[in-house]
Amino acid sequence: MRGREIVLDKNCCTGCMSCVAVCPQDALTSTFDADGLLASLEQKTDAWISCGRQRRFHPDEIIVPCMGVLSKPILAAMGFRASGSVIFNLAGCIECPNHQSSEVFKKDLFEVVDALADVLDSELIISETDREAELTETDRRSYLTNLK
Repeated sequence: MRGREIVLDKNCCTGCMSCVAVCPQDALTSTFDADGLLASLEQKTDAWISCGRQRRFHPDEIIVPCMGVLSKPILAAMGFRASGSVIFNLAGCIECPNHQSSEVFKKDLFEVVDALADVLDSELIISETDREAELTETDRRSYLTNLK
């Protein structure tokens, strides 16, 4: 804050959009389309969500700018709007400059799930596994099994 004005230091901003997610007066906004995200969840049985910096593991993953943009109200809405599971791909977050935002995201998600577990229509899941390594390992094992 500079007086009564919000001033963003572009040199410090990592683009996590956490400031947008937590701003109570919507003074900070983004071009992120939360309504579009929620609408796309209604079309999928299981939805994978990744940030733009993640490696893709599913052919039709939904891309968000960063998990930090997903506020508690959006997470709750996702739990009501999705018809199956919503899997959040956090596999690469540990090396990301926005790592702190992913930790806040996980905390918020656990709070939403704990508070609404009895009424959510879908399961909200965090995946922190490098699925490519997991698939390579599985392929190698099946190859050796078949070779045997």
